[in-house]
Amino acid sequence: MKFLGIDLHSNIFTVGIWHLGDDMEKIILRTFYITKASMALFFKLLDKETYVVVEASTNAFWFHDQIVKKVKECFVCTKNDKRSNKNKSDKIDTKDLTSQLALYVMTGRNNKKILNPVYVPEKEVQELRSLFSSKKVLLKQKNQTKNRMHSIFKQNGICVTKKFLIDKTFITEMTKMEIDDVWKIQLKIFHDELASIEEAIDKIEKLILLKGEDHFSSKIKILITIRGISNLIAIAIMTEIGNVDRFRTAKKFCSYLRSAPRVVGSNENIKIKSTNKSSRATVVSLLTQSVLHLQEAGPYISQFNNRLRRGKKCGTVRMAVIRKTLVAVYNMLKKNQKYYWTEESLVNKKKMDLIRELKKAKIFFYECLKNIAA
Repeated sequence: MKFLGIDLHSNIFTVGIWHLGDDMEKIILRTFYITKASMALFFKLLDKETYVVVEASTNAFWFHDQIVKKVKECFVCTKNDKRSNKNKSDKIDTKDLTSQLALYVMTGRNNKKILNPVYVPEKEVQELRSLFSSKKVLLKQKNQTKNRMHSIFKQNGICVTKKFLIDKTFITEMTKMEIDDVWKIQLKIFHDELASIEEAIDKIEKLILLKGEDHFSSKIKILITIRGISNLIAIAIMTEIGNVDRFRTAKKFCSYLRSAPRVVGSNENIKIKSTNKSSRATVVSLLTQSVLHLQEAGPYISQFNNRLRRGKKCGTVRMAVIRKTLVAVYNMLKKNQKYYWTEESLVNKKKMDLIRELKKAKIFFYECLKNIAA
């Protein structure tokens, strides 16, 4: 049995090697580069009796996929550094990872304080997560551009709505305004940039629908039976969780999707705090935008919403409704059943919208492939 701890960087990685039966302090260190020749030398160290741990980083999943079939087991873990005010280097980190891996495996893998492995999604899910991350970046750029345009108008004593910034008549109306040409040129540049970002977001969403329908078709049909969950949100849910079977309870499911509050208790004092910020936030951010529809998704949620509104803050009620919806989602996926209060006419509309958008997405996808090949 052999243990390898890997401190991974963008172009280089340090490997700690420890063979079972050797002195725990005697960890051999080797350095490799992320090149074809160097990786080939590294692969020679691997066999089906080898356990590997890689510290979580941007390229950790890619590295995991390169070696997972060559070893007995490969973990990707978050950093678990308890040192304070001590020296830090790649060699020290690698030795710590290697010893933590050995201890974690040999003690039954029950103690996450030793090593905290993260879920490694399959390739298709990684691609979808990448698309949602790209969309998030584009939405941030869109908001920054709109805020700058709005600021330019205010600097010239003009009050406009942000809706006006994306209106078709923007250029015509803006040129009539009594502001200097320098300001107008800036507004024209930002307006063109805004149109470009909108187009990019639309293309990203097409790719999400295409890849999501291809990989999660049956699950999407189940999830869209809830009022307020669109095809895009259904794909986002499946992309974030990957597989519902890895969650033992609805509470763990909700906590992973950042909809469960942290509870701090001591003796008779119990405090309900904000949600866990280290969990995944995409689904909650999307459901927040459709929370008004979720509140009307049958008596299961609407009665719950009406009861909470009597004495709770709006933000608390909103998050509670989202969590209640996600509990329903968890049970639906576990039992492979549609929502009890399904509105068939609404579901059929969502299915027709998906079919229509998929046709556009396929055309766009093949055009992109042709352009890349050219």
